[in-house]
Amino acid sequence: MINKTIIADDEFNPSASQSSKPTSPLGSRFNTIVSNTEYLEQQAEDLSISEDLDSLFEDIEKFTEGGQGELKTARDKKLHRYVALKSLKKDFLSNPAIVQNFILEARITAQLDHPSIIPMYGIIRDHDSFVHMAMKLVQGHTLEEIIKDQHRECKLRSKKDLFAFEKQALYTRLIYFTKVCEALTYAHNKSVIHRDLKPDNIMVGSFNEVYLMDWGIAKIMTDEAKEEELKKIKKSASGTPGFIAPEYIMTGQVDFSCDQYALGAILFQLVTLKNHITGEDGKDLLERTLHGKTERISHAFPQIKIAPALKAIIAKAMAHDPHQRYENIAALSSDLNKFLQAEETDALQDNLWRACVRKLYKHKMRSAVSILALLLVFAGITIASLIQQKQTIQISQQRELTLINFQSALVQRASQIDSHFLKLSNILERYSEKVLFLLESPINPQQTIKFNDYRDFKNEASSIPGHKESKVYKQRISLETGNYKLVPGLSSDDVKDQLTALSPIVDNSLDYISSSEDAIAQLSHEERQKHALNKGFPIRWIYTGLPNGLLINYPGMGNLGVNYDVRARFWFKNAQIQDKLFWSAPYLDLFGQGLVVSAIKPLKNKKGEFVAASAIDLTFDYALNTIMAASEDSKTGIRRNRYLINEKGDIILSNLKTMSNIAEAERTQSEIQFKPFPYPHVLKTILQQKSGQIKIEHQGQTKLIGFSPVSTLHWFYVEELNFDSLIKTKE
Repeated sequence: MINKTIIADDEFNPSASQSSKPTSPLGSRFNTIVSNTEYLEQQAEDLSISEDLDSLFEDIEKFTEGGQGELKTARDKKLHRYVALKSLKKDFLSNPAIVQNFILEARITAQLDHPSIIPMYGIIRDHDSFVHMAMKLVQGHTLEEIIKDQHRECKLRSKKDLFAFEKQALYTRLIYFTKVCEALTYAHNKSVIHRDLKPDNIMVGSFNEVYLMDWGIAKIMTDEAKEEELKKIKKSASGTPGFIAPEYIMTGQVDFSCDQYALGAILFQLVTLKNHITGEDGKDLLERTLHGKTERISHAFPQIKIAPALKAIIAKAMAHDPHQRYENIAALSSDLNKFLQAEETDALQDNLWRACVRKLYKHKMRSAVSILALLLVFAGITIASLIQQKQTIQISQQRELTLINFQSALVQRASQIDSHFLKLSNILERYSEKVLFLLESPINPQQTIKFNDYRDFKNEASSIPGHKESKVYKQRISLETGNYKLVPGLSSDDVKDQLTALSPIVDNSLDYISSSEDAIAQLSHEERQKHALNKGFPIRWIYTGLPNGLLINYPGMGNLGVNYDVRARFWFKNAQIQDKLFWSAPYLDLFGQGLVVSAIKPLKNKKGEFVAASAIDLTFDYALNTIMAASEDSKTGIRRNRYLINEKGDIILSNLKTMSNIAEAERTQSEIQFKPFPYPHVLKTILQQKSGQIKIEHQGQTKLIGFSPVSTLHWFYVEELNFDSLIKTKE
């Protein structure tokens, strides 16, 4: 839940204009930031008091919170479905204006029946006078998270891969945006202005469904009685600085074009993967908006060029003068769809050259036939020579196609591995951001500690919530609590404040772990717990170490030695000298999880000081299965040797048993010996070219070696096969 900001206009003092003191270009309008109290009815209709919330819902768990409220997930006892509960905090229940605004949000949302607007189930007032809003629970990511994730992914890709990835990713993001336009067009047709549009208020679900959320400061334009009442009070501008239209800042008068300006700002960020405006604080953002000081429309990665027509659409939607924007949101959406279909846009109409190019592209088949006919006329002169060369050309083309298909399949497998580990990196990034936020935030004195001493887990008779035997973890664990481990000499009293501050992370830890597997996105909380116990997720452990020697871990467990010191562990030591997320070499898990690898994220405060390190342990099953599967083509019988190698040339995984001692190391609990890549003279080429093919002679055979990077790990996926067998089979 994001705080809504209302910038309130102080009552104008007639003598203020005669003051000789210099004033802000904004005047007195933006001197105060206050809570959301405008556009409210004087008296609210009484809400009937229902039963206690616990009588209606179960498994109620807080998900996140904002300035005035908090979001929880809960299971409806009657309908057996999971819902999202949005609740006002106790401190605001005595403020009639805020309560009324909360009710108004529910009423507006309930009237907007659209696939991209989250359905409202009802509003509840319990015996303690708490007010709650029940709505559909959506599992997914906000546009803000998607923008951050894809920006991180672009950072990890080479130039060629970057272009291919961003081309497809941009198309998907623009499709999301058109769905937002459809929802907002519907709302505007209902005379509702959203007024708080931003990437964080747009959710993309697990099946790419898009939802426009948070109608907390929406305004109904047709309510003339309210409009007249407002004019008697004061003028003000509501929303999030940076997304508020300049004319709204100046006058306090809102209309539908203000939503279009915010949409243009969102489109700017979706296209460029960067902020459309920067400032030191909210007031600075408002000043810059008022003077049109937005960023240049260019991609966050300079090597990627943005189409001029797309730039023109963004500029038109964000025009400083509202009369220069699109007539309405439907017109904006229509123009964007024209761009997606390679048609002429209203924002940038074609000149003669673009019109010719577009016409040729639109009628590419007819143009190609005409050009081909012309070429055939000239080809007739040398027809005899072509006939003689035909067979040679066909063989050459067939070979070229075979090699292209080989490389394409190889790159796809490498990309699958890379995407898997990138997704896990993003999960750790989000977990680490939450940990750092909790460490730097004031401690909630009402927060209960949700970590148990690891020694308590060794006692089968302990009363730890959710303490159960797990086939996957091969020990008793708890998915409802975490465990902590202290270095010798450190007492629980020494770390009580830190354990209290970090306890809310336990509420989300199962979500972080389970999100590492796509197939279970729609499972309920209870079903995910069963899956974790009986089958397991790719991420097995998620944990954080602090410089004072405190370790917190999830799921809660007790298999740690008495002398375990987090400060002496390799991952924690390395985190103190690293600036970014990094990956460990694979190793055998001490608790029987087989071959695992760790991702580690250093946590630093605003001063750049190291405050903690977070990490995840995950199984290597996905990469191992990709390497081992289909080592022999079932149709042709071509034998392929597959390797995953690091930058040193060590073979991390292979389908060849002779290249690894994993089985022996697991049986004897000894160290894994990574054997070198069998063609060391090729390694330099792999490191330099990153992706490609090499033909080499080896023991009387011509070998074809294809390779492609796994950028997230800084490793390479390599396939080796007999070149002659590949060509003969295809011919």
